Amino acid sequence: MFSPCIIGTRFAAKGSRLNAERDPDEHIGRHNVTPEEAQQTLTNEPMDFDYPIVKGEERWTSLGHTNKLRILKVAWAVRGDVMRVVTAVNAPLNEARSYLRAKTDL
Repeated sequence: MFSPCIIGTRFAAKGSRLNAERDPDEHIGRHNVTPEEAQQTLTNEPMDFDYPIVKGEERWTSLGHTNKLRILKVAWAVRGDVMRVVTAVNAPLNEARSYLRAKTDL
């Protein structure tokens, strides 16, 4: 399975940045998430889920944590050499619990 951690590391080395589709502050902010939190979630070894094809591109879903241990669910896609955040929200409680169990079992 494809890992956003590997992508994030590779793209960070190229100097790329995460982008929300349009204005990240406005879109992600609707869910009380900052673009920085979405980026942290994708670079802090998230868990990967499915990747449906939406509008001709793979839309990845990852569950991870911010540097302040906030657990978020982030949908994202790769365009060229940029990881584009589609949306980011607080993880549902059952998914957050599963994530914490998986991380503490490592």
